[in-house]
Amino acid sequence: MRIKMHLLGTGTAVLLSVYAVTAYAGQEIREQRRSMEDLHMPEILYEEADGNQGYYKAAPEVRIIHKQADAVTKYEFLSADNSKKTGSLELMEGQDQESVYLGKEDFKDGRNVLRVWMEKDLSGPDENGEEGNGTGGSGTGENELEGSDAGESSSGDSRTDMDGTEGAGLAENGSVEKAEKDAEDDFSKDDTPKNDFLPPAEPETVFEKEIYFLIDTKKPSKVHFLYNRAIRDDSILTNEPIELTLKSTDEGSGMEAIYYRTGDGAAETLTGDSGSLILNPGFHGRVEAYAVDKAGNRSESGMSAVLLCERQPPDIRIEAEGKIDAWRSDPLRVNVKVSDPDLSSGIQCLKCYVGGEVTVHRENGYQTGIISMEDGFTVDISSEGGKGIPVVVEVLDWAGNFQSESRLVYIDKNAPAIQSDEIHDHMIAGQPVKGKMRIQEENDLASASMEVWKVTSDKKRELMEEKKKEPEPFSGPQEIEWDIMLEEDGVYDIHMTAKDRAGHESRQDSQVIVDQTNPVIRYVDQMQGVYVPYFQWNYGKEEVVQDATDYSYDIFLDGAFYTAGKKVTKEGVRMLQIKAVDAAGNEATAEAVFQIDHTPPRIRVYDVEDGSSYEDMAAVSISVDGKGEYLKEIMINREKMKLEADCQIFTRSFQEPGDYQILVLAEDLAGNQEKEQITFRIEEQKQLAGKVLKPITRIFRNADPMPARNTRIQDTEQEKSPAVFWLVLCFVLAGAASVLRKKI
Repeated sequence: MRIKMHLLGTGTAVLLSVYAVTAYAGQEIREQRRSMEDLHMPEILYEEADGNQGYYKAAPEVRIIHKQADAVTKYEFLSADNSKKTGSLELMEGQDQESVYLGKEDFKDGRNVLRVWMEKDLSGPDENGEEGNGTGGSGTGENELEGSDAGESSSGDSRTDMDGTEGAGLAENGSVEKAEKDAEDDFSKDDTPKNDFLPPAEPETVFEKEIYFLIDTKKPSKVHFLYNRAIRDDSILTNEPIELTLKSTDEGSGMEAIYYRTGDGAAETLTGDSGSLILNPGFHGRVEAYAVDKAGNRSESGMSAVLLCERQPPDIRIEAEGKIDAWRSDPLRVNVKVSDPDLSSGIQCLKCYVGGEVTVHRENGYQTGIISMEDGFTVDISSEGGKGIPVVVEVLDWAGNFQSESRLVYIDKNAPAIQSDEIHDHMIAGQPVKGKMRIQEENDLASASMEVWKVTSDKKRELMEEKKKEPEPFSGPQEIEWDIMLEEDGVYDIHMTAKDRAGHESRQDSQVIVDQTNPVIRYVDQMQGVYVPYFQWNYGKEEVVQDATDYSYDIFLDGAFYTAGKKVTKEGVRMLQIKAVDAAGNEATAEAVFQIDHTPPRIRVYDVEDGSSYEDMAAVSISVDGKGEYLKEIMINREKMKLEADCQIFTRSFQEPGDYQILVLAEDLAGNQEKEQITFRIEEQKQLAGKVLKPITRIFRNADPMPARNTRIQDTEQEKSPAVFWLVLCFVLAGAASVLRKKI
């Protein structure tokens, strides 16, 4: 029983000891915090960096100040060239601060690192004056394990020894005090070593800071300009946008930006070590630029070449006496004026052409500033075929702007020509007179006319026929042909006039005596008995009916009125009829019967199938059987066969082994065509049975009768087929007899 009570007391004492140690740890953390707040941390004094990126363009001075007694401030400085400098600061008795300077000479271009830290022993002495075994504490009567302090202690943020249990601030009931006393008695009997044997605590770093000093004392390189156009005499003259590339380099902190100004404009920025800008047409001047690195160092200013970008082509004025594009009969003087606008690169070249030949060629030097020129020339070439003589003026400025102006000059030195066929002046004919009157103009005809007057018995004149033509201007060469049909008895006066647009005029007068004739209908007889795929009457009135007087005519197709130009495609036999009546009442009728057929012929192939193979031999027959159909062309392996004009049947046999291709073209009287292609092969003979049986198969295979008209045979193999048949039959009978003898 005593042993049990002793164990119970021991366990209670252990629990109370743990409780006391935990409370002590929380108390120590609070004391350390209060101690940290009372510390004077080192001060590091230095100027802020110049650039936005933390770079210095001049080395700074750094001062490290130490103010805390019983502590040591240490520093370590590593320059950009890897040289190292270290030291420590500690207050002597009576000093309130100690400091050290890092001079500008200590810093090098690049990355410099300064590390500063302060060390101090934060643990205080115990009742016996020894370190590291805890403090007594105040004992407030509150449970120190509760609240935020207990949480901080449990997290391990503070360095605290766990061997001291006094000062836990326990204020519990009497049983707890008794248990604590029993626990102390038990511990006094324990052989565990006391805290007197723990080593002294190491100094603790209470402050630490690392600072980077980025130094760049060198300026960026001068801005370099790159152009997408060629430079000539420190200038660029162009009519296209100029792409200007600006570049700079920096060996230290790196490029921050390039600043540039175009003309009188505001400053612009290109981020980084390079960039491009586009100068559009309308720009004239230079671009000034400088570079700035990340430390704020500025390069020398650079200036681009003179840049001129303009797209306005020079102006051209072509002047002449009167209208330059009017027809004339004399040479023409032409004057030329060219000028460049205000924003001008200057005129480089002026050229003038007449009929493709250069008449003026002038050039100016680079950047001479010539912005206007004048010149002139004479055009003395006759037009041909109604075409104008091309006059071309070309001008080019130094920016590459090209301008061209052209005109056509029309010069005609000849009058129109009048001719007559089958009619001449003072002509007397005992039959109707049919003639032609022609007017020819090689350039541009203004007007043409023909008048036919009939002189009556009382010496009065009656206008029988009048024709006029006024072509559109610049219609080109004209050849007018007018038919004259004089059928009635009488005296006729014919007057012809022609005038061109250059002012030349021609006249011709003729007198003819003739008798009367009836109207004539043409072209109908050409349709008699023909085959056509469709019918369409496209002849004009003057082409169909010829008569010296006015007349009318009607067209009938199968007895119904037909309108000229209408297309008829219905197949069958048709009848065309045209009736004409002249002003005198004379009538004429023409008829024709024809057939419309637009169905192509049908090609029939016998005894051979397309793509088949045959042993020993093959015979082929080709035919058409429609009315008016015939075989127009047959080619066997690209060899053209001879055919009669109206051939409708073609037959041929093949024995030579090989591939055969037959191309057939059939046509009918209406011009409809049909094509057919047959390919087959003749195999070499394999054995006797094949020789015997193959012809038999070929003989009895075709049951359809062959057409029998207009047949042309290419060889005599077909005539030998009865002999082949009997020969094969003999072989079959002999074979059968042999088989019967064996069975018997």
